[in-house]
Amino acid sequence: MADAKAPGPENPAAAPPPPKRKRGVLLVTGLLLFTVGAAFLTAALVFPAAHAATPPAEGAGGGAEGATAQKPTEVETLYELEEVLANIAGAAGTRYLKIEIALLIRSPSDVKVADLLQQRRPVVKDCLITLFSGKTIESVEGRENKEQIRMEIRDELQRLLFSNVKGKIERVFFKSFLSQ
Repeated sequence: MADAKAPGPENPAAAPPPPKRKRGVLLVTGLLLFTVGAAFLTAALVFPAAHAATPPAEGAGGGAEGATAQKPTEVETLYELEEVLANIAGAAGTRYLKIEIALLIRSPSDVKVADLLQQRRPVVKDCLITLFSGKTIESVEGRENKEQIRMEIRDELQRLLFSNVKGKIERVFFKSFLSQ
């Protein structure tokens, strides 16, 4: 019995295995790091423009660069218009359209699109009522006709809103489109 060797540096095979608790802590730490990394990656993919929309601080360029006027960056604004209700042409007042519209507008960051649309709200609504009241029931039904109406809205409002101001209506969205 004196020949039995005690565990130690001379006999590594006889050393006890590492405790399972240490492996559990390493596993939990690894999963936590993976989850945090995945969250940051998801946030970067979902909100890529969060940092691009902030203007640089004044004088950040320094020297001659700070003295020159910088071109404002372009921003996209989604603006919801109020509901439009218009009688349909040729229906003797018995049929109507009820439409809610949102506009995706690209403009320089120094152009206040919301203020512009708020100032011209009555003119925009009149333009839309005039456009829709000239439509017949046949001209508003079907996918192709709705696409045509989107283009007409975009062109009319582009002319009305941005003839003197830089900006462009990129897309027109129908939040609701009811004909009765």
